[in-house]
Amino acid sequence: MNNQFKILWIEDNDDWYKAASRKVIEFIESHSLSTNCVERKKTGKNLNLDSLKSNNYDLILMDYKLPKGSPNGDKIIENIRKNLILTDILFYSSQYDEMIESFREMVPEIDGVYLSKRDRSLFLEKVDRLISKIVQRSEDIVNLRGMVLEATSDFEEQAEKLLTKLYDSAKERKKQILDSILDKKILQHNQKEIKQKVADFEDGKLNVSIANNDFLGM
Repeated sequence: MNNQFKILWIEDNDDWYKAASRKVIEFIESHSLSTNCVERKKTGKNLNLDSLKSNNYDLILMDYKLPKGSPNGDKIIENIRKNLILTDILFYSSQYDEMIESFREMVPEIDGVYLSKRDRSLFLEKVDRLISKIVQRSEDIVNLRGMVLEATSDFEEQAEKLLTKLYDSAKERKKQILDSILDKKILQHNQKEIKQKVADFEDGKLNVSIANNDFLGM
């Protein structure tokens, strides 16, 4: 997500989109995120699934009943999920009962799909809650990653201190043996790297100047 919240919005009614999108942008800005990534399409026809994968949208908003010639939401979501695109999706429609019925057979095979009536206040309430949930989930992942890195760093620091103490307390003869083993391990590691570079050179993956520079730097 970084500092952006990316939305793909499929809606053909200009007036409805214009009024609703202003509030959605306010919701995103309330989380101190950029709103420059709200992309609108008027039809789901020929929806580029590769684009959906590469753009990494945080949320998809979609009118269930799209213009004639465009598939309905149940067909679109089926294609999206078959291609392992797991972005949260909110469908909305003035024909709510029909929409519910069309999705009934797919549930619970599809997760992260939410439904709303085409009532602006109800729709916006759900959008607000969804944005908050997605932002919170992203923040939790970032915090968890930071905690893991911090714990790992602390463990490595403590292990290094312990090994240093053990080495310092060892008798001179044992230190010599440890130094010898360490020198041998370093030499074996360097030899392994050199052999790999030679193999890469023979396979044409490495040119002569790069290979020479790397060897000289060892």
